[in-house]
Amino acid sequence: QEVAGNNICADCLQVDPEWASLNFGSLLCIECSAVHRNLGTHVSRVRSLSLDEWSTQLVEIMLALGNKVLISVYEGRLDEYDDHRLPVDATREDRESFIRRKYVDKDFLDHLPNKCAVKPLFQCLKDAVLSN
Repeated sequence: QEVAGNNICADCLQVDPEWASLNFGSLLCIECSAVHRNLGTHVSRVRSLSLDEWSTQLVEIMLALGNKVLISVYEGRLDEYDDHRLPVDATREDRESFIRRKYVDKDFLDHLPNKCAVKPLFQCLKDAVLSN
């Protein structure tokens, strides 16, 4: 949780998230992590920060990415939709809708360089981290 932005959930404003999405390199609160689990592992694989084991490679990727990077990409166009980040007290339905729009429909995704259009975003992020 020492990485910029990791003191709050990547999807809502809940402080001290205890869960992570491996696919996105982000930290999540328990409520948002439940929604991520329902998206399927092909979209978001969720792990506990304290209950699950972490390989060195996963830890390095998580430390290199973090919520600030994820939010800058996946919420880069959020203002264009007159939408706002989820509040801590968001309903389950609101969480499901927002998270699906953010990660599955990619409604708020900032424009990416053309070389990332062919590869999945996570692979582009991983490649960028490992090349630095």
